[in-house]
Amino acid sequence: MERNDLEDEIVLIQNTLQEWRIRLAELTRDKENFRTKYEETETRISHLKEQIAASMERIRALETEMAESGEQITVKKAECEELAENILVLEAAKTDIIQSGDALDTELAVLQTKLQQQNAKKEQIYIAHSKNESKAAHLQDEYDKLISKLWDDYELSYAAAHEYLTEMGGSVVQEGERASTLARQNSLKSEIRSLGHVNISAIEEYTEVSQRYTYIKGQMDDLTASKAELEKILGNIENEMKTIFLEAFAKINTYFGEVFRELFGGGHAEVLLSDPENPLTCGIEINAAPPGKTIKNLNLLSGGEQAFIAIALLFALIKVNPSPFCIFDEIEAALDEANVARVGRYVKKYAKQMQIIMISHRRGTMEVADTLYGVTMHQPGVSDLLTADFVNRSEMTEA
Repeated sequence: MERNDLEDEIVLIQNTLQEWRIRLAELTRDKENFRTKYEETETRISHLKEQIAASMERIRALETEMAESGEQITVKKAECEELAENILVLEAAKTDIIQSGDALDTELAVLQTKLQQQNAKKEQIYIAHSKNESKAAHLQDEYDKLISKLWDDYELSYAAAHEYLTEMGGSVVQEGERASTLARQNSLKSEIRSLGHVNISAIEEYTEVSQRYTYIKGQMDDLTASKAELEKILGNIENEMKTIFLEAFAKINTYFGEVFRELFGGGHAEVLLSDPENPLTCGIEINAAPPGKTIKNLNLLSGGEQAFIAIALLFALIKVNPSPFCIFDEIEAALDEANVARVGRYVKKYAKQMQIIMISHRRGTMEVADTLYGVTMHQPGVSDLLTADFVNRSEMTEA
């Protein structure tokens, strides 16, 4: 009854270890997947940072262009004010001329009624009238040219320029100020030409780049949050893997010592982490000393002793994670006869827990086997399989 309980407990432990092994494989796979996503996220964040830097540079350039455009607009407004003032002066002169013409027409009518009495003065009045008409035509031409120039340079009509001048609180330029006003106008035109091309779409470009910057910054914030979450998940997975590994490693170390002492009939053996602070990346050291020896370097042991230590570690790993069956291929080939017998007895005891197949040419191993399978060649090129079952019968049969 006690044996059945032990066997049930062993099966339960085997199932539990198998589940942990599957869980460890799943966690390892998830870790690799998260690591790949983490690297992709890093690459994407780097690309977005470059885009943000380029967008910021473009924004600064557009802000500079907007500032320059604002200065040019101010200069243009000043020019409009000056031109509007000139137009008012010409308008006033035109009004004076028109009034003078009306007076002359009235005077001419009077003179016609007095034609007979003023016939001597007719020629003089006609000449004066012709001069006034010529002057009025000249002023009209100059006025038309100024109106045309106002439209060509600034796309403003006289009425619009006059309204703009009124809104700006401007006043008519006096005759004495005309020369200085023209000089100032020419100076401002030179300054405008030196400013170069005005980017009239700077405001729209600034709005577009600003919206792009806001969109990219939002994406970067999302990726930064995703990166932090992935790092947290990776940290949790590594901690869980470290816990599972350390638990399994502690069991291996315990079983290694037990199996070693059983096989060697004493002595001491253990496995150690070269860097306990980083168990997932550090190396593993094996310390083993057979009975009566103090060994600091495994290279000082004989080949058979080294093979014996490897066999002990192999069975310790099997005890931690048992399998339904095992196949050993001449693991005892380097051992002497006494140690072959020890391994055979240990394997015989283990055969109660799992099926074991051993490929061997050593007598001590064959003596503990329940069934022997051998291959012989009675005729060249023809192989025969021989079977000897020591549990059910003792004679050899030809398969």
